[in-house]
Amino acid sequence: MRFLRLFAGTFTLLAAVPAVAQPATTEQDAEQEEEVEGYQVMVAPIATDRPGNGNAATTVPQWALQIETSANYALERIPMAGDQHLLAFPTLLRFGLLDIFEIRLGSELLGIDGHPPMGQKTAHPTDTWVGLKIQLAANDGAVPAVAIMTDLFLPSGRAPFTNDAVVPDIRGALSWSLPKGFGLLLNAGIDIPDDGVGRFARALYVVNLGYAFPFLERRLSVFVESFGLIPLGTDRDAVIQFDWGAAFRITRDMQIDFFAQHGLTEAATDFQIALGFSARFFVH
Repeated sequence: MRFLRLFAGTFTLLAAVPAVAQPATTEQDAEQEEEVEGYQVMVAPIATDRPGNGNAATTVPQWALQIETSANYALERIPMAGDQHLLAFPTLLRFGLLDIFEIRLGSELLGIDGHPPMGQKTAHPTDTWVGLKIQLAANDGAVPAVAIMTDLFLPSGRAPFTNDAVVPDIRGALSWSLPKGFGLLLNAGIDIPDDGVGRFARALYVVNLGYAFPFLERRLSVFVESFGLIPLGTDRDAVIQFDWGAAFRITRDMQIDFFAQHGLTEAATDFQIALGFSARFFVH
């Protein structure tokens, strides 16, 4: 259950991770021209809501379909019951209706409980989520890129790959390009899970510092990140994690990535790793 609660905070609106945040963008991610039906438009390199727990402060371009998928392994240490090994495939579809507005559909597709405390390997359905994102501003010097988004997680799965309730996740994202290839991404928001005792609110935060290496046109980037879900007005345990990872942009429209997550509190999943792939397609 803690595994899915973590993803409720992640995907926000993910992801992929599971559902999983993109390393902060840098000033070298200059827009490029693409010919669409005989005229030139400016299209920036792909920006994803993975591989970490933060969501980018950008939306996909109008009439673009972006697929962000991954294979995610999680280790949960259960007192008196041994280790639980969980495998899922967080996948997020993002479609741009406008340059500043996208719709979102996600699922972990299939959950595999590799070693349940009292049984063998089993496969389970997973939860589904739907959402919207709006970009309010682009990064311009000291002015950050700004976006707001909401995802609604639907209990279509089965334990341990479900929240057992409809869970809303609402957050804002800000990102800055910093000098010398660095970038900063911040997320702040709230989700409202139900732990079987009742609903409660959690404050969500992400602080992500990224760096794009100067070679290979800065296609290779790394990041470190702090992620947390802090219960409000209750003594329930907080989820606090340290995350790190890397992404490599194969082309302007394709990316591969890796990330690892380390739980720092009892409520956090003990350890997770993921390999991801993202691609963008223009359908108009």
